[in-house]
Amino acid sequence: MYLATGKGCHNLVHLNLSGCTQMTVNGFRYISAGCRSLKDIVINDMPTLSDSCVLALIARCHSLSVVSLLDAPHISDVALKAIAEVAKLKTFRMEGNNQLTDTSWTALCSSSQGLRRLHAAQCPRMTDASLKCVAKLTNLQHLDISLCNKCMTDMAVQYLTSGSQYLRELDASGCVLLTDRSIRRLERVCPPLGSISMVCCSSISNTVTFLTVELSTATVSHIDINVSAVRGNLEETIRTICRSGRVYCPYTVSTCADVHIAVDSAHTCDMSSLGMDLNLMTLRHNKQQ
Repeated sequence: MYLATGKGCHNLVHLNLSGCTQMTVNGFRYISAGCRSLKDIVINDMPTLSDSCVLALIARCHSLSVVSLLDAPHISDVALKAIAEVAKLKTFRMEGNNQLTDTSWTALCSSSQGLRRLHAAQCPRMTDASLKCVAKLTNLQHLDISLCNKCMTDMAVQYLTSGSQYLRELDASGCVLLTDRSIRRLERVCPPLGSISMVCCSSISNTVTFLTVELSTATVSHIDINVSAVRGNLEETIRTICRSGRVYCPYTVSTCADVHIAVDSAHTCDMSSLGMDLNLMTLRHNKQQ
């Protein structure tokens, strides 16, 4: 109601409404009227958020560059297309949404060519057609499409490696359609790519260990892979990385049972079988200051 009076908050540029589940459409309408300079809006953990709320917000907030809508399962193509029409986004975050289709992602990528960070995790209706549009975002640096099983295929990786020249971080965890072919494609973008996560990509075979070896000569600082079936190759791979003399922090090797690897400051590896089931193993190399 305070915003409805027209007093104050005209210069507000960042607003976090995460968890404010009692916010109504009128509340978003007041924000739109009173905070027209708003640039960053974070509305995470609000399962009650609807298209009407988003439409009310963007009615007058046309300067948005960062939008975060994690855990907003009821947002549909209507809302995202409306955002695309009025905003030139640099960062967009959406997670846990089964409503958004390729129509939304195509509209977003077309209107926000300067997009640098796109988090679209667990949005199962996204397909590789969306990734074809994402690949045209030449300034994209961070892409998270984990648990988007339909979109992250070998063809999608081909699109990405052909388009996004400045991609630094890629998270494709849980994308079970990825195969060894994608690993070979990713090797071509190793120079800019600094972080790769492919946990629970069950169709990738032993070839994934060779990816790690290749990346040890590049600039990658974070590797997160699932290689539970190739323990022997994994240990040899980590030895190769340690001998390379480069600094990596962190490594994560998921679901690798009976493997323990410690990396010390002298780039040496100590490996021993622990005789226990480890579901998550994190390797950290502490760089000397």
